[in-house]
Amino acid sequence: MNVERLPLEDYEQGEDGKTYTTFRHQLKHTVGLDYADTPGCMYVRHGQTFFRSWRNHYDAGRIHPEFEKWVAAGLAEYSEYSNHGQPARTYRLTKKGLERLGAELNVVIRER
Repeated sequence: MNVERLPLEDYEQGEDGKTYTTFRHQLKHTVGLDYADTPGCMYVRHGQTFFRSWRNHYDAGRIHPEFEKWVAAGLAEYSEYSNHGQPARTYRLTKKGLERLGAELNVVIRER
């Protein structure tokens, strides 16, 4: 199963005037790329940008439809729990998912 390309922006403006995160930002948050200025995480070698992820999980607090597409494609996996009696999942990117996210962002993502 193929998944769509990620949005080009991390945020989008809703019709209600509020700012919302896109799935791109949620994936970046999964590996800690939204805090890429953490010392020692981002570096450049031979013209290629590398990122050492310091985390690899996203607690959706529910079943997240976009992450489910990545699960079906083998790009993510999850653990399930109950949130106030409703099913919820914590998602984690697989090695293939880290490669896909890195390709979309033009950065090599490595786990610590």
